[in-house]
Amino acid sequence: MKLLVGIIASALGLEARGFQTGIKENGERSCSCIGDPDWCADFCSGSGGNGGDNGSCSCVGDPQWCEDFCNGNGGGNGGGISDPEVIMKSTLSDCGWYNWSMVKCATEMHDRIQRNTGDQYSCIVTDDYSGYAAWKTYNVEDSWNKLAAVCAPKSNTPVSQYYFEQQCDECAYMCTYASDKPSCVRDCISDRGQRFCSNSSGRYNLVVTNWNPDVAYYAYGAHLYGARGLVYCTGYCVM
Repeated sequence: MKLLVGIIASALGLEARGFQTGIKENGERSCSCIGDPDWCADFCSGSGGNGGDNGSCSCVGDPQWCEDFCNGNGGGNGGGISDPEVIMKSTLSDCGWYNWSMVKCATEMHDRIQRNTGDQYSCIVTDDYSGYAAWKTYNVEDSWNKLAAVCAPKSNTPVSQYYFEQQCDECAYMCTYASDKPSCVRDCISDRGQRFCSNSSGRYNLVVTNWNPDVAYYAYGAHLYGARGLVYCTGYCVM
């Protein structure tokens, strides 16, 4: 449960308003507000109580969720936000808060970006926060929940599974004794030149994780491959 206190200046002087966010019966986050009904309605609907120009907001809990809530972004729902990285950060916060699986997290991230931008994106998420390596377009991390995500505009070109697995396997073998295997494999594939995306741009996103952490994607023509019991390579082509 999070406790938020907002203080604004009114024509009658300073007036304190208390806010408390908790969990509704259906598991969604809720907001209750004590004070002026119109101001509370604005704040809890995500408009931030007139954007917070007349007061301040303090929040205890997940920093990303608190930042979104106090900035009037609706506590991470992404409503009205069109910056993919802002939506990705808010979604990672919810993934941790609700303890979603990586599959659920990736699906929700894809759906929110599409809903708010009108564009289709491919996304990869992982809980290998301190160990993953990525070749990426958009990349965000959530230090509170120890999660990371990589997204990019979708390509209609699918990954060649044969070449993807071949490159991941070859580089995993070369990086067998590396102290940082994910970074070693990523750099190996990048330095050699990827052969698994034949799209005209030649662009791709790649996430390499250690063997034990979880990784999932919601992406167009993506592929995930485990190499030699050392790393997982997950990738897709980018428009």
